[in-house]
Amino acid sequence: MTDWKTLSEFRELWFPCPRIRLPELAPAGPVFIEGGRCISGLIGEYTKIWLSAAGRWHFYYVHPLPRDFFLVTMPEAVPHLLNPDELTVETLRQGTSYKVVLGLRATEGPVRVLHLVGDVRDVTTCVEREEALPAGPLGWKLSMTHIIGQGSFHGLIRLEDGRLCPISRDKAEDVFKASWVTFTR
Repeated sequence: MTDWKTLSEFRELWFPCPRIRLPELAPAGPVFIEGGRCISGLIGEYTKIWLSAAGRWHFYYVHPLPRDFFLVTMPEAVPHLLNPDELTVETLRQGTSYKVVLGLRATEGPVRVLHLVGDVRDVTTCVEREEALPAGPLGWKLSMTHIIGQGSFHGLIRLEDGRLCPISRDKAEDVFKASWVTFTR
């Protein structure tokens, strides 16, 4: 068993993930959702999304092992965790097009259910972007390489009062995204 408390570096490969901003849901609700299939040299393959809600980042995933891993390495970022059956992520490819369908039940903020489809017309037009983030309050520095394809989002969200609201993002959204990430302390 790995001693995660002494970990000083680990690497992940983040596969294409949905990304959407929902400013119309007010500051108290989730404003950023991102997720995808991940491969880590330490914990194998799993699905993870990041949700920023009420000014804090939250992890959600569909693999049992990352619970212990993230609670040790990034405890302040994991105030609560979803069960494996509370998140669904499906990816569909057809020729040079790409789609992702995300289903989420959030326990915080006005969003309860999100059914989202992202479309990239041609993944061969993806661009590469380098990004380095300084160490934050959790002590981890991130060095990232992103492969990004822009496209559109559409789907439905269910508000706290039960109403279903359509989402349409036809602008240049980062729909297709694969990242190589190195975490160091």
